[in-house]
Amino acid sequence: MDDNPFADPSVTSAQSGPPEEYNPFDDDTTGFASFEESSVASTTPTSQQDVSVDFADEGQPQSSNAAGDAQNTTGLNLPPLVGQSTAGMFDHLPVEERLKQREFIINDREAKIRERRLLLEMQWKKKPNWPFECYPLAYHSIKDEVMPEHRSLCRKYYLLVRLVFLCQAYNLICQLAIWWTPSSHPDDSWAFNVFVGALYFSIGCIAAWKWWYRSVYSALSKPKASKFYVHLIGFAAHIAFALLMLIGIPSFAMSGFWTMVDMFNAESKSKDTLGVMCLINVGLWTIVLAASVLLIKKTYNLFKLSGGRAAAEQQLKQEGALTAAQNAI
Repeated sequence: MDDNPFADPSVTSAQSGPPEEYNPFDDDTTGFASFEESSVASTTPTSQQDVSVDFADEGQPQSSNAAGDAQNTTGLNLPPLVGQSTAGMFDHLPVEERLKQREFIINDREAKIRERRLLLEMQWKKKPNWPFECYPLAYHSIKDEVMPEHRSLCRKYYLLVRLVFLCQAYNLICQLAIWWTPSSHPDDSWAFNVFVGALYFSIGCIAAWKWWYRSVYSALSKPKASKFYVHLIGFAAHIAFALLMLIGIPSFAMSGFWTMVDMFNAESKSKDTLGVMCLINVGLWTIVLAASVLLIKKTYNLFKLSGGRAAAEQQLKQEGALTAAQNAI
């Protein structure tokens, strides 16, 4: 055994020339270099094609590029894929750290692809289904879109808007009945009232659905102060209209309390029938008004929790500025 510990060939070669000219691990007997190359090549893909996800059986995109194409064709706001090019990013790190970083990027890519696929499936599912399957006009699903803690409140709003549809239709029926009985009114003004009642039914139902129900539906799906603010304005107008319908001004085609009294006092054989019809209309609008007052109190509490009027006005300004910027592009 040699007594000189520095007589090793590796030390002698390193002392006689530059350090880069000798690599003590070039010897195949150590197996370290070959192990490193084989581990990296077998464990971690080095290109985007190696991490593609096979969705051929489901008709989904074959890679992250295909998922991007799906975004362009559907117009969805899909999340971008990250880490699409990893060549040379982690060469300065140890092998173990390199493997961990590349594994993280692969998992992230796969998660983004799955998220895109779910968004595409949701877009496919959101076909119009309301009000009738045979004649759908809009997509409506409280179970799928509204947050779980707000579904009960949203269902109450949905029942209310359907009750408003019924009240508008019944008010028109009362106006038709009064017009059909000439002896119940002294002039021909009720023909005009029938026309106004038809406007209440057509425009009123659309306004109720679009103005205050869809606004609260959207606010309960994604709570935001600006959405609650818009809803509260529209719903306050609805409450004022329901109060007028309950009062029942005869010249405004409203079969409420005032019209009911006139029908009971009319000189007609059908006065009792017409009076009872108006009484039922008064009862329906009373329910609508009472339910509306209760619901607006609950919604106002949610509005305050979401930031109140100051937050709503700020969000509306930001949305207006964003819309103006998009239109200017």
